[in-house]
Parts: sequence; C-alpha cells; structure tokens
Amino acid sequence: MDCLFCRIVEGSVPALKIMENDKFIAFLDINPRTEGHCLIIPKKHVSSFSDMSNEQTGDMFVFVKEVASRLAESLEAKGYNIFINNGKAAGQIISHFHVHIMPRYESEGIVIEAAFPVSEDAKQKLKETQQKLEEQPANKYTKEIISW
Repeated sequence: MDCLFCRIVEGSVPALKIMENDKFIAFLDINPRTEGHCLIIPKKHVSSFSDMSNEQTGDMFVFVKEVASRLAESLEAKGYNIFINNGKAAGQIISHFHVHIMPRYESEGIVIEAAFPVSEDAKQKLKETQQKLEEQPANKYTKEIISW
C-alpha cells in the first residue's frame, strides 16, 4: 500500500512529531493553516472515520483531547478547532483517517463559521431531514450513548 501516513508511521517519511503513543501519532501539518496546526493519525491503517471501531474511536479522541490541551497551553492559543474531512466529497485527500487540530488565536480575527455559510435549502428541509434520520434504526452503540 502506498499510503503517505503509513510511511510516516514506519519512519520512511519524516514528520515533525509532537506526541505519540503505541496507537497514535500527532505531527505538525506541513501546510499549516495556523501555528500548531497538526494531524493525528492511527498507527494502524484505517481509511475513514466510518471504518474505525468504537474502541479505536474512543481511544483516539482521548488522545486528541490530550494533544489539543497541550497545544493550547504550549502555544497560548485562545481556542482550537478539531475537524475531520471524511471522504473525498468532504475534502479528505489522503485515504488514511486523520483528525486536524487547529489552534486559534485572538490576533487572527477569523470566525470559522464564515467557512460554512448557512444553506437556505438545507434550512428549509430541516423537518424532512429529521424524518429521514428517524426512519433509520440506531445501532446498539448509538442507543447506549443516547441513554447516558
């Protein structure tokens, strides 16, 4: 498999690692949108968020939380965005699941919501969308979370 992120994991492609454990690596994005913009990847190849097991997902987001906290404290960021581009239609370029963390600074003056303008078409279909989603049976894991 010719996966850039798998090559980073094996060490054949260099990366500026900022945190690592036995399951995940966090490294600085080579095309950063802000200072400290990093990616977190599982060491085991998984193509998309949908392919992650529930255990992997939980472990990964504990790691994401640790990395985000460390970034914010170390870089004196006033906030951060955590996002996933899942699938080509959503902008995923490398088919190895990854999470972005972008530290945010007051000096930026950027509001992330501007990148996602309100869709008036989607707004008109809210009730219809809800009905479609209600028709789909929830899986066992989702039911457990909803019952918290």
